Amino acid sequence: MIALNPYEAEGIMNAQFLARFSTAETLALIGYQPAILWAGNELNAKPDSTKYFVRVSHQTVLERQANLSNCEGIAGQKRYRIDGLTFVQIFCPSSDKQVARKGLQLATIARNAFRGGAAHSDQDTIWFYNARINKLPIENDLHRLNVVAEHEYDELG
Repeated sequence: MIALNPYEAEGIMNAQFLARFSTAETLALIGYQPAILWAGNELNAKPDSTKYFVRVSHQTVLERQANLSNCEGIAGQKRYRIDGLTFVQIFCPSSDKQVARKGLQLATIARNAFRGGAAHSDQDTIWFYNARINKLPIENDLHRLNVVAEHEYDELG
């Protein structure tokens, strides 16, 4: 793995999700491309609760030193291994009579964006593993599902 910084890592992870979720399969399922929100790409108003939408976020869980040397990159730098979680919150309108089926199919598409692989950008790599779907209780008349994927990348610091 090549060293990233958190901003680059989030950009690569968001691009990975966007490329795999913004597809004809998603469009065919619900008839439109749902709004995709993440830090820096939020709506000014509340999302329309009569439409499907998703929110992507990334959380660092652990940053541990990955080498003993001070000779990574610039003199004095060390390599750190970043472990975290990527969340895709899927919000589904209760007004859709097929909300349970469509929501689970959207969650499956989202999960598969991170399942069994890595995201690459030039020489940078982020590994994803243990992607899964969690069903959540209805809230504010929206059916909700979470996709959670663990991720890992290296950073110099």
